[in-house]
Amino acid sequence: LAFSLRRQTREKAQEAASLAETEETPAEEVELELNAYEDVDALFQNYYRAVAEGDADTIQSISSALSDEEKIRIRELANYIDSYTTVDVYTKKGPVDNSYVAYVYTKLKLKDHEWEIPGLQTMYVCTRDDGTLYINNDETQPKTVSEYIQLVSVQDDVVDLNNKVVVAYNDLLAEDENLSEFLAYMKEKINEDVGEILAQADQPEQTE
Repeated sequence: LAFSLRRQTREKAQEAASLAETEETPAEEVELELNAYEDVDALFQNYYRAVAEGDADTIQSISSALSDEEKIRIRELANYIDSYTTVDVYTKKGPVDNSYVAYVYTKLKLKDHEWEIPGLQTMYVCTRDDGTLYINNDETQPKTVSEYIQLVSVQDDVVDLNNKVVVAYNDLLAEDENLSEFLAYMKEKINEDVGEILAQADQPEQTE
């Protein structure tokens, strides 16, 4: 769902710095802020509420792109989600005016279980002409944008944040082996159900 980024080595990110020129602040000076922008916070509160409810239409309205498969996956995932009990938005100023690189820390509570699973997603937020914010998950981002996001994402403050979340997640798995088994089952079941729905959707065309 999010504009996903493969974490590069620091050396590769530094090589990309020459391409990561911004209209505002050089990448090496960008500060990591927590819940610093009300409109950005509201965007992600809305986003994760929609994910929990399986509301693909809302997610589409606040995203730059959403495929049919992603819509189906959102609806299937919601069958397992009770709520997001925590949504904390860490941001760095983005590569263009009125944009942000967001690192969203969440705790996910599953239905019929007490687990609260920590996670961290990287998202790129931009501003439309009417002033509203949206999640820019277009996979054909300009190279300068993707290089900038990769660069700030390997800075020490973001790496430290990511490491804390990874440790918390691994500790939770270590405490309860049932969680690991359930997550594996849930992933497999969602993939299976999404595949079946897509196959059924294609069936009329094949019949014709």
